[in-house]
Amino acid sequence: MQYSRDSSVWRTLAAAFGDGLAFGVGVALTRNAAQLVATRSAAPELESKARLDLETLTAQARSQAEADMQSVRGQMAAIHEEFAQTVARLVDDQIAAAITARWQALEGRLRDTIREEIRLSGKDQQIAELRERVERQERNLLNLVMTLGQSCLQAAGNISPEEPPPPPLA
Repeated sequence: MQYSRDSSVWRTLAAAFGDGLAFGVGVALTRNAAQLVATRSAAPELESKARLDLETLTAQARSQAEADMQSVRGQMAAIHEEFAQTVARLVDDQIAAAITARWQALEGRLRDTIREEIRLSGKDQQIAELRERVERQERNLLNLVMTLGQSCLQAAGNISPEEPPPPPLA
């Protein structure tokens, strides 16, 4: 669809250019014919009538040329406007495509980062649970050692001082 629009712009531009060439050729032919008529007329009456006719034709040709130029200018302005809109659409489409591509790449990287964070936070939670277990085990072991020490102290208090202490184990 866009190809046909571009073709229309070029076709219109070619037609306007062709119209301008045709107009230029017509003006040149009219000018040459008028000069030829003016140089060939021998009689002064014919010459003055030819001048009047030539001036009339020249005025008409100028008027027609001015109208044709206004028409060509209008066509060129329309072509220029259509061309500007086409270029603007193309630029907008390219910008949108570039932004979409970059956004998709960023979105993919963001998703990967979030997945990695989730995976790592799961490991962090497991590590925290393991630390809590180790701390509980350490407290239980400390309580056991303290209870064992108190039992030893009570047993030592029950031993009479007359009894010799047991020999050290070697």
